[in-house]
Amino acid sequence: RFVMLVILMLASTAHAQEPANFSVSVAPEVVRIGETVTVWIDVTLSDDWHIYSATTPEGGPYPSEFNLSGNGFKRVGPVIQPPPIKEHDPNFDMVVEYYNKSVRFGLRARVLDGAMVGGATLAGEVTYMLCNATSCLPPETYVFEVPMKIEAGEPRAEYVFAMMPVADMGGDDELDGTGSIA
Repeated sequence: RFVMLVILMLASTAHAQEPANFSVSVAPEVVRIGETVTVWIDVTLSDDWHIYSATTPEGGPYPSEFNLSGNGFKRVGPVIQPPPIKEHDPNFDMVVEYYNKSVRFGLRARVLDGAMVGGATLAGEVTYMLCNATSCLPPETYVFEVPMKIEAGEPRAEYVFAMMPVADMGGDDELDGTGSIA
């Protein structure tokens, strides 16, 4: 019994030390060439921590930044995020944008014409900063991979996203995982 109690105490202490927990999913999990997938990044925060929006103004806390990479995919559209809390932060002496308790971010990527039918993986990372009322943690990066399947067939209207691709950095049309896409 004592050993089990110690293990439970250590597990709860370890969990309490993680101020942010991430889970990542993709919709749809089965996609066709010409369709768009949405990668959903759910962040749950512990205690009184908050995370900053992707649109946090310069000169203050580090904004959340997102990268995606995957053969046969190109990112389209801006970061999907709910309206953030906007309030003056005396630590930065400016209005900041943040989320408490939890937030769901989304990123869209179109499946390119040259994509291979079969199993595929989108990889990515989120660089973020957490603060509470008395302190801030240095920016950290959460790395993830989400599996999906590319099947043959015509694009389905409900998965075709009409927005123009994010600024072309030159070169090929595939995501290379560099730069911020916030």
